Amino acid sequence: MEYTKGEWERITGGNWIGVRNPENAEIIAQCWQDGYITSKIEAKANAHLIAAAPDMYLALKEYQYYNRCHNDAEAKLFDIAMKALAKAEGKGE
Repeated sequence: MEYTKGEWERITGGNWIGVRNPENAEIIAQCWQDGYITSKIEAKANAHLIAAAPDMYLALKEYQYYNRCHNDAEAKLFDIAMKALAKAEGKGE
């Protein structure tokens, strides 16, 4: 599976909130806020969730690997998962 590598970040445009790769400024996604169907709060939440996708993917891949190979990986995996969850929830901005 191929996806845009790197640390994704949330950005704000005119009437949209988006996600980009800061290494090359590539726009990955735009969440439009029209005030009727999608509110600004919902668009922001969607953008946070999209920006956290690579971190959540990494957390699950690490869990898959360590679950097979190690017995002492619980703390490391918990930290990775909590960082991804915080990013998805927009905490730490």
